[in-house]
Amino acid sequence: MRWVYVFFFMSVIHLGVIAQFSAGFHLQSFHPTGDLKEAAPNIWGGGFGIEGLYRIPTSPLQVGLNFGMVRYGSELRKGWHGTILGDVRYRRQFELLQMSILTRFHIIDKGYVRPYIEGQIGVQGVYTRSIIRGRGRDDFYDHFLDIHDFALSYGFGVGVQIELDEAIFLDVGIRDIRSSRTEFLTPNSVSFDRDATQYSLDVQQARFNHWQGILGINIRLD
Repeated sequence: MRWVYVFFFMSVIHLGVIAQFSAGFHLQSFHPTGDLKEAAPNIWGGGFGIEGLYRIPTSPLQVGLNFGMVRYGSELRKGWHGTILGDVRYRRQFELLQMSILTRFHIIDKGYVRPYIEGQIGVQGVYTRSIIRGRGRDDFYDHFLDIHDFALSYGFGVGVQIELDEAIFLDVGIRDIRSSRTEFLTPNSVSFDRDATQYSLDVQQARFNHWQGILGINIRLD
């Protein structure tokens, strides 16, 4: 998945530097809601997001792209995994990628405190990946996807940008993200049979709805 990160990072740099409007980086928390909370109430997580926004001239409206990555679970089992794998460290990471078109309206676009509302529509990929290593931390063995699925998504949010410098703002907000139904795994839906030395994956399905808490930096370049 590294090429995906590189591609979207370069896209944001292009929007922010060539178009000279704004670019942002933020940390984000993940809290399940609705169907997802009922299906998997114990999951939670965090990640990061980057965005590039074009500001329509003489308007408080911005339009651009948003990319985010969240890890909502991780588990590690060390020990015997049968005659083929042997004694290994078997880690699973449960993750979410988000790509969306973002529209943001600044209610107040001057002053030190600038509240805004926003909407977005896009896609999100939910996947679980396995990383197998020998008992030595740097002894790499294999990696692969256990499951992956895509869903359409949309969301709304509110936030506030607080001026730190002439073109640098602290960005604080919250987003309500909704999606179509998708298949996924969680740490609680994966079990290991010691006698058969194999994993059992209980694939779940739900709308991957969640809240995101946002804390980051936004740089205006116009």
